[in-house]
Amino acid sequence: MWSSKYLSKYTRLCSVFVLFVLFFSLFPSPVYALNRIGIRQGANGGEFYDTVTNNKFIFRGNNYYFDQWFYSRTDVQNVFTQFKQYGYNSVRIFINHEVVGNPSGGLSSQNMDNTVDLLKKAKANNLYVFPVLYKLPSTGGYIPPDSSLTANIEGANLHYMSQPYIDAKKRFMQDFINELHKRNAPTEIIVGYEFENELTFQLDQKPLSLSSGTIQTASDVYDMSSQKELAMSANLVNWSNQVSDAIKQVEPTALTTI
Repeated sequence: MWSSKYLSKYTRLCSVFVLFVLFFSLFPSPVYALNRIGIRQGANGGEFYDTVTNNKFIFRGNNYYFDQWFYSRTDVQNVFTQFKQYGYNSVRIFINHEVVGNPSGGLSSQNMDNTVDLLKKAKANNLYVFPVLYKLPSTGGYIPPDSSLTANIEGANLHYMSQPYIDAKKRFMQDFINELHKRNAPTEIIVGYEFENELTFQLDQKPLSLSSGTIQTASDVYDMSSQKELAMSANLVNWSNQVSDAIKQVEPTALTTI
């Protein structure tokens, strides 16, 4: 059982974190608004808006998991034309981690060409895009080798609590954006880079499955007998800040999300 004193401190930490996230979601600097879509405080709270017309902007769209193994430009065009007919103004696309990497290193040129084609077709149909880059590429040299920095951390926890995995995610995001730039992709229609889909800590995997001992994580050392919640909260903030900052190093105006 946790003491009331510790729970009070943890509650305050969570409250501060929630306010931190809400602040940067609702009040970003205008320089971070991609293309015409910005974020502001409206009469009923935070809202997206068209920076040219100054009108409130409401996203309406769908998820689209396109087949990156057998990419069909015709299929994508047909789907996006249908989206436009439905009155959609946005689409959330999933970048397949099993296909995006190049076994020889880095990202697949063919996959990046297909992604740029998809972005161009989205622009032609007046669709804003949220690309979802979940997980690390299965190939391309992004999966870090085992080391002392990954010891006693397992499963999904590695991605958020181990610095080598955080560094790999930062490199992946930067490589992806740089490849878009090389191909003159219409990145102005990208609303924000979604660098995780469903964020999950695994309580049945180390270090969270341990009931004792101190574990070195990316943000600090934590006692697994009493600081599991603190370890998750602190590493979540550390991970999201590092990855978001890395994205802005190559695209300063980018919005980021998970």
